[in-house]
Amino acid sequence: MGSLPVQKKVEQGNSGQPFKEILIQFYKRKGITFAKFPTVSGKEIDLQRLLVTIVKSGGPGPITARRGWKRIWEEMGLPMSNTSGSTTIRQFYEKYLQVFDEETNGGREFDAKISQLIQKEE
Repeated sequence: MGSLPVQKKVEQGNSGQPFKEILIQFYKRKGITFAKFPTVSGKEIDLQRLLVTIVKSGGPGPITARRGWKRIWEEMGLPMSNTSGSTTIRQFYEKYLQVFDEETNGGREFDAKISQLIQKEE
């Protein structure tokens, strides 16, 4: 997928803050805090990469319609030994990214940045 250049570019938002910090602040404003971020096999999931992968794949609706969550799991480079990977990755999106995606990407605040990064990756 060539994700390293995209990760470096998505790493910071317009404010220069790391993506994870942007998420933390976004949810904090809503009164939501996470005790921890999702992990697989002891390794933290790269939520910025997950968001870019989902946006690139058409969004959660089309992914679900195509039964494509397993492909998202594979594109994230996660272990295939996990038999519930497609459900797990969808749940990670729903818990950690969905509200952020809907309010910023759907509101076009974050969309231009993501689109730019996707084009650069291709």
